[in-house]
Amino acid sequence: MSTWSCVKYWNFAWVARVLKSARVAFLFPDRAAFLAGVALYDGNTDVYFGAIHELQLGWGEPARMAQAIRPVLCDWHKLYYRWGSLDPAAVASAIDLKMEVLSSFRNRSLDTLRKSDEPRVRDLFWAFQKATGRTNSKWSDASPVGAAKALHLLCPQFMPLWDGEIADFYRCEHGPFGYEKFLWLMKEFGANVRSFLPNPDDRSVLKRLDENWAVVRRKKAG
Repeated sequence: MSTWSCVKYWNFAWVARVLKSARVAFLFPDRAAFLAGVALYDGNTDVYFGAIHELQLGWGEPARMAQAIRPVLCDWHKLYYRWGSLDPAAVASAIDLKMEVLSSFRNRSLDTLRKSDEPRVRDLFWAFQKATGRTNSKWSDASPVGAAKALHLLCPQFMPLWDGEIADFYRCEHGPFGYEKFLWLMKEFGANVRSFLPNPDDRSVLKRLDENWAVVRRKKAG
């Protein structure tokens, strides 16, 4: 599936067209369908909540924070790391370098996203796709999927999860501008499904959106 390049300035008219398209409607069910989807989710939530808990306890300590993130990346992105290892020191270095920005996003929800956030989102994504990349004896590469997973754990109300298939479905390039575009889409989706969910909930709206996507994808494949 081809991807579209993401432009620097967001086109809100384009957002409206995308939200009305058949492709998005497929992943944008009514209340009953959405709740049924998240109820069927059977992913590894133990590793997820373990990381969230450890990050809460270790916030401000980059090495400890990197170790908290590592089990999620190694579990949820394990096929990628079969051909090269994750370097927790690189993740810790990125956290240390970007701690101030991460802290500014940590307690915000995505519904507060504004245009002035875009450069900082792109900068974070660029840093973390390099930090969460894999390395072996011959080469190394960056991981846009690892970046989104790490950033979500660090800022679970603000940074959405994705993988390559999700990025392609929403026609976002696998990079900082694509992730920026994806945030705007998930802001719209989150606003529409938030009222479906219990309040308080034990996880963010963004995590619930990802869970629903996982179930829909499994049904589609199956």
